[in-house]
Amino acid sequence: MDLRAHYNDLKQHAATTKHCSGCNSASASMTSFVQPIPSISNDQKRREIRFAIQTACCTSINTIDGYGDILEDEFPAFRMHCTKCTALIASVLGPYFKDEMLKDIRTSHYSLLIDESIDVEVKKLLCICVKYFSIEHKKLVSTFLGMLELNQACAKDIANAVLILLESCNLETENVIGIGTDGASILCGKHHSAFTLLRDKQPSLQRVRCICHSRDIIAKKAIRSIPSNVEFMIRETNNWFSHSPKRQADYRELYLTLDGGVPLKLISPCETRWLVMEDCVDRLLEQYDALSLHFSTASSVEHCYAARMLQEMYHNETNLLYLTFLKPILQHIKVVNKIFQLESGDALHIFRDLYTLYVSTLKRILKPSVFTSNLQEQLQSLDLQSSVINLSQEDVDLGLAFRKKLEESKLTSVSKDGIAKRCLEFLKVLACEYQFQWRIISSC
Repeated sequence: MDLRAHYNDLKQHAATTKHCSGCNSASASMTSFVQPIPSISNDQKRREIRFAIQTACCTSINTIDGYGDILEDEFPAFRMHCTKCTALIASVLGPYFKDEMLKDIRTSHYSLLIDESIDVEVKKLLCICVKYFSIEHKKLVSTFLGMLELNQACAKDIANAVLILLESCNLETENVIGIGTDGASILCGKHHSAFTLLRDKQPSLQRVRCICHSRDIIAKKAIRSIPSNVEFMIRETNNWFSHSPKRQADYRELYLTLDGGVPLKLISPCETRWLVMEDCVDRLLEQYDALSLHFSTASSVEHCYAARMLQEMYHNETNLLYLTFLKPILQHIKVVNKIFQLESGDALHIFRDLYTLYVSTLKRILKPSVFTSNLQEQLQSLDLQSSVINLSQEDVDLGLAFRKKLEESKLTSVSKDGIAKRCLEFLKVLACEYQFQWRIISSC
């Protein structure tokens, strides 16, 4: 079988009149196969950008599909759904506002706030915020600068990550005047920490420790002087009601019969913000009689070990005494702690409140002569364990309500003495921790 290319036949056919007329009738430009891109007016662009900004600031992107359909009905030219809104935020608005922020930062010195954590995907992340005086806005600004993933959360990796981010943002390390961290040794330790490594690059760098949660840590450390069953009772009381609508309904009915009202919701303790325990203690004391009766009933009806255990705890006068002792002290600490959560607080006012908290605790356990013979600076160096300056256990101020309930209780004198001794130890631990913190603040 022979194969022929028929190339000559094709050349002859291309020259025929039939082929030439067919080519002319079928010729078309490439634009006929592609739809022209519609032009968008500046007003339409402005509306879509404003909508994307509002979404980024105030709502979830997942809601845009519904809002977009409504707006399309009212404004036919408006087109906005999740994909477009995400692209506008990530590719248009984000880079623009970041560039504006970096231009503003480059005009002044700045400080960094850094913290490392692990997300739900078990990735180690380093979050970096910046605080600077904005020439444009004429005020101090604290804002997010960037987030980086870490291979290892060691001091060297953290310091390198900070330097890499500053370099990518074209920010001069010489303009960094301070770094704020929590109390982790890899961040602010004296030897080979992220702070010391960054200080090698910027010798004038200052360290500012975060003390926002220091009162939580101090109170949590002091509570170890109190029997652990008190904190256990608070947690288990909340757990008893948290997942049972029937128990909540039974308790509301009982409370309505006893008090004629609706009980306030019990509060769950928190490990990080431990001072929420003050709200838990206050709520339990308000409803103590009703809770005691509820668990007495529940222990006989449900035949549950947890109910019997809580019944015994609520009928134990010792637990009520400890709660009565803790309430005013934790309340005072919480009031001072809230000042640190203000967006614009007076630093001198905060300083005075911390000093007042320290001195008020000292006045509970020390002799009055200590305060008349020592200046403010000398109170920082007192030996709080010395029996010479400490009040006797009978004279220590454990709170009027606590003393009254202690006298009215039917406990033995030995039990009363043991309770008072634990409460005194709680105050001593608080005072020692306040003293240590006060020394750190005064040395800054």
